[in-house]
Amino acid sequence: MHRTLMLLGIISWGVFLTSAYAQTQPLPTPSRFLTAQAASSAIPDGLLIDRSAIVISAQQDANGNLMPERTLAWAERFQQMFEEQGVDVVMAFRQLDLLSGREPWAAFENLMVSRGIRYLINLIENSDGTFTVSIASLPEQAPLLGAQLPAYSLTAGDLESLVTNLRLEIIRADLSRENFMVLGTPEFFEDVPMITKNRYESFPLDLRLDKIAIRWPDDAGDDFKQQFGEYMDSLYPHQFGFVPAVWTDQQIRNEGYQYTLNWVYATGYSLKKVFNYEIKEGENSYITFMTLGPNKKDIKSIPIYTPVYKFYMRHIVTGDIYLGKEWDADLDWMDALKHHVYNYRGEQSSRRRR
Repeated sequence: MHRTLMLLGIISWGVFLTSAYAQTQPLPTPSRFLTAQAASSAIPDGLLIDRSAIVISAQQDANGNLMPERTLAWAERFQQMFEEQGVDVVMAFRQLDLLSGREPWAAFENLMVSRGIRYLINLIENSDGTFTVSIASLPEQAPLLGAQLPAYSLTAGDLESLVTNLRLEIIRADLSRENFMVLGTPEFFEDVPMITKNRYESFPLDLRLDKIAIRWPDDAGDDFKQQFGEYMDSLYPHQFGFVPAVWTDQQIRNEGYQYTLNWVYATGYSLKKVFNYEIKEGENSYITFMTLGPNKKDIKSIPIYTPVYKFYMRHIVTGDIYLGKEWDADLDWMDALKHHVYNYRGEQSSRRRR
């Protein structure tokens, strides 16, 4: 009997898909939130009264890395203008950190709600070298982001021109100002306390008895869900199934699941911080441990600022997170999933031999 228990799912997450395993595209993450915005011709009235956060998205360099010093320099340049004009930006994020996955986004979202963020400034380096900035009004309570948020948008050929043009637009808008104590330097938030319970660099002992759930967004497509399921079925030896991405933990438990399989996508450096791994000064790359088959392993060196996928398991009742004994993140989600499942199978085999 097929091990996969298929259920339908719904959520507004964005993903680009292919129809073949050989050329994979990104797994669903909340990245669409910052692009699904309705055009607005006016800068929000309260921009100089309430608090804001800035999210920065940069292009990867020729080696596939996202260098943090570039986004830091951009944030500092904008912050100089914001301080002068009264835009109270109290939080700065890199987009890949903020929207790396479902659980990191929820943690960041709660943090923004607690800080009273009412406006989200989104700075994007476009693939053609131009820059775009948008300013979206946020609701007071979660969920903060969704499709068709009204957003003012401005594009320029280079960063300095964009800063100058946005400054002039703010002045022309003649907004009421109450922000007179504005930070002079941006405060970057690279990670949040996503792990609130126990953290294990191992796998659960009882997975062979318990079903594991995969939250799946409806707009990721049924074809891709089937492909993911078939690939997972070829790797994972126990029962799993897809559930709606908007389901609560209790709803998932009611269907008989005890664990969820989750993924995140960000630089290896950011993910190590999120998952509370030791960060060693001077490291330029991380070693991914790959289990290729019975008694066959290999390693891969990936620069720390290269975006990678990392899978992990979470116990629904306790909130405990299981990462596996070895760092198994990789550039492609199929490889990362294979390493994670094979490392689990290898750990189970070792336990049986004891």
